[in-house]
Amino acid sequence: LISSSLSIILTCVYFFIRIEIGSKAIGIGNWQIGLGVVGGFVLYFILAWIYASRIGPVRRDLAIELGNVSSTSQETFRGIEVVRSFDNEETEKQKFAAQSLRLADKTKQEGFVSAFYWPSLIMVIITGISFGFGLYWVLQGTGMTAGQLTAMLTLLIQLVILNFMVPMRLLMLQAGLINAKRIWKVMTFSDPLVEPEKSAEVDWTGNLIFDHVSFSYPGKDKNVLHDVSFTIPAGSRVALLGGPGSGKSTILKLLLRLYDPSFGAIRLNGSSFANIRTFDVRKDITLVEQDIFLFGASFKDNISFSKPNASMEEIQTAARRAQISKFIESSPEGYETLIGERGVTLSGGQRQRIAIARALLADPKLLLLDDSTSAVDIKTEVRLRLAMEELIKGRTSIVVTQRLSTLVDSDLIIFLDKGKIIDIGSHEELLRRCDEYQFMLSLLPVGSQLIEDALHNNKINGGNN
Repeated sequence: LISSSLSIILTCVYFFIRIEIGSKAIGIGNWQIGLGVVGGFVLYFILAWIYASRIGPVRRDLAIELGNVSSTSQETFRGIEVVRSFDNEETEKQKFAAQSLRLADKTKQEGFVSAFYWPSLIMVIITGISFGFGLYWVLQGTGMTAGQLTAMLTLLIQLVILNFMVPMRLLMLQAGLINAKRIWKVMTFSDPLVEPEKSAEVDWTGNLIFDHVSFSYPGKDKNVLHDVSFTIPAGSRVALLGGPGSGKSTILKLLLRLYDPSFGAIRLNGSSFANIRTFDVRKDITLVEQDIFLFGASFKDNISFSKPNASMEEIQTAARRAQISKFIESSPEGYETLIGERGVTLSGGQRQRIAIARALLADPKLLLLDDSTSAVDIKTEVRLRLAMEELIKGRTSIVVTQRLSTLVDSDLIIFLDKGKIIDIGSHEELLRRCDEYQFMLSLLPVGSQLIEDALHNNKINGGNN
C-alpha cells in the first residue's frame, strides 16, 4: 500500500512539472489538470478508507466462520470413534455442511462488497474529464501540445492501473488488521488478579481458612458460592461432597487463585491469598482432575512435567508409587515411549495413574483431587485407590468425591448444595445428625464395599498388581 501510494504521488507530481531534456521533456506542466487529478485522488482515498472500514465487519465475520469450520472438522476427526459408534456420520456431515454454507455466504458477501467498489469510478471519471480537456486544448492550439497530451494519457493510464491496485492493498490491510487484533488480544491477555507488590510469606503448616467467601464469575451476577466458611488444619484429609452446581470445582479454582473471592477472604496461616503472589500459591499446589491432560510426548516427559530437572530415579520412584511403573517398563521403549496426542494410546486408568505420578513428583503442600473412578473396572480401581492413597499420604488434601471409602477416611467432610454449606464434620458426625448426608449415602452404589474388600486384600498381600 505504501509503495502504491508513493507511485501515485510521484505520478501526480509529473502533472505539475515539465523538465526539458534536449529534444524531449519529462512531465506535462499543466497545473489545472494536476489540481483536478490530486483533488480527485484525495476524495478517492477518503472514500476508499470509509469503504474499507465498512468491509471490516464482513472480514471479521468471515474469519470467525473460517475458525468455526476449522474447529468443527478438528472436533469431528478427534472424536471419530464416538461418531462411528453412534452411527452419526450423516449428522456430522450435515453439521459440517451447515458450517461450510455459512462460510460460503460470508465469502459471497465479501465478494459482493468488493465487486461494487464504487470509489474506483471517481478516477475513471477524472481520467475521462482530464483527457477531454487536454484534447480540447490541443485542438484549440492553446495550453497543450500533442506530445503533452500523449504524456498525459500515459500518466492517466498509469493512475488507473494504480487505482485498481490500491483497493486490493486496502482490503489486504484491513484483513491483516482484523487478524492482528485477534492475535494481539490473545498475546496481551493479562491475569485479572491484582498481584501484591510484596508477597506475604507462605506457610503451609498453618490452617487454611475460608472466611465468609462469596463468589460470582466475571460478567455474571449470580453467586456460585454464598458465605462459605470453614477451617482446614494442616495435614488434614478433606472431602468435598455435593451435586452438580454445588460449588465444588469453584472452591478448587479459588484455592489455585485462578480467581479471587468477590467477598470474604481465603487465609493461609493468617495471610490472605490476595496478599500472596499467584506463583507462590500455585507452586505448592497440585490439581489432579478427572479429565487428565497428557502431552504427546514420552512417559518420562509427561511425568517430569511437574519437575523438569527431576532425575530418572525420582521419575521411576513416582511411577512405582503411582502403580504405573510395570506398565511403563513393559512398553517398547520404556519411559521414552511416546504416548500419542493427549495419551490416545492409553486407557483412562493409565492416564490417571500417570497424572498421579506427575503429582507425586511435584510433592505439593496442598493436593486438589477429583476422585472420580466409577468408569473403570474393579482391578484398575484398586490400583487407582492405592495410587491415590500414596498421593494423599502426609499432606493436606481436598478431594472432590462421592465415594464412601473416601468419605469414611476423611478427617473433614464439607457438604455443599447450590453454593452453600449444608454441614461440616466427620463421616460419623454427619451420619448421626445430617439427614441430607444420610440420603446421599443411601444413593451410593453397594459395590463400594467390594472395592474396599479388594483394596484390603491387596494391602495384606503387599502386592503391586
